[in-house]
Amino acid sequence: MSIYKAPDGSKYNIPSEPNERAQFVVAVKEKYGEDLDQTTALGQVGEFAKAIPRGAAGLALDVPTGIVGLFDIGNDSNLYKGLEGLQDKLREDSILAGDPAYADKFSTKLGEGIGSFGPFLGAGLVGRALTKAPGAAKGILSPTFTAPAALAVPTGIAAQGDRLQMAREMGEDVGGLAETTAELFGGVIGLTEVLPIANILGKVHKNAPLSAKEKLVSALQSGAAEGGQEVAASILQDLTARGLYSDELPIGESMFEEFTIGGIIGGAADLVVSSMAGKKAVRDKQMEEEGLRAEEKKEQLILAKKAELAQEQGNT
Repeated sequence: MSIYKAPDGSKYNIPSEPNERAQFVVAVKEKYGEDLDQTTALGQVGEFAKAIPRGAAGLALDVPTGIVGLFDIGNDSNLYKGLEGLQDKLREDSILAGDPAYADKFSTKLGEGIGSFGPFLGAGLVGRALTKAPGAAKGILSPTFTAPAALAVPTGIAAQGDRLQMAREMGEDVGGLAETTAELFGGVIGLTEVLPIANILGKVHKNAPLSAKEKLVSALQSGAAEGGQEVAASILQDLTARGLYSDELPIGESMFEEFTIGGIIGGAADLVVSSMAGKKAVRDKQMEEEGLRAEEKKEQLILAKKAELAQEQGNT
């Protein structure tokens, strides 16, 4: 949810529903003289650039928030509130804080999506490298899966924690059992974040680079997988809230946007990983060929030396 910080220090939640947002914009303009719809192309570029590290930092804070929230009934301990305060500071008062005028722009949300996806892909790449270590686990316990899963589970819990907070702010009563059960389900749902990563990394070709057509098809498949995962995870989190403690929270409120952003990010990540793998395959092939040529030249030198010695000894 986007926050508007007024000149007098007051903070307001910016409605996401178009008609309510339009009324809010008019009210802000009348009271504070600020137009939340006034944007520029240059300003949008700047907000996109800030959104990427903000998304990564937000995900980094979601990990401890999710872990603490699972064991904090009511999510009201000083530690949990402190982590929430860091999230608020990141989004409202830090150098990465977003401008409310750009908060609901597609490019801003895309930037945050890229930032939050990056750590998952990075963890998957690290895990893939660890699979080459002696004694590395295989299958579902492979580091390729477990490394990003270590991020995915607590962030899934944190996502459910956000819904718990919204429900309480709307006056709904949430018991301890319902809260813990919902957060556990949130952690399981969070594991779905690993599936697109595993799908992308599983396509790394070791023997030869992909053709342009193959890269495009692979990117479209990964984009569909990432977009579908984002939508499915969001709906499952919403259904968990609706089934366990809330009658008011919406279900699937921004499915198209989530699918589009997820699709763009998944497709782009697939292209980057495929290109990196292709360059590595070419480099490995060149090194192999150079090694063979060196070995062949060595054999030729040995034969020439033997012939030279035989001639010197009169045994030719």
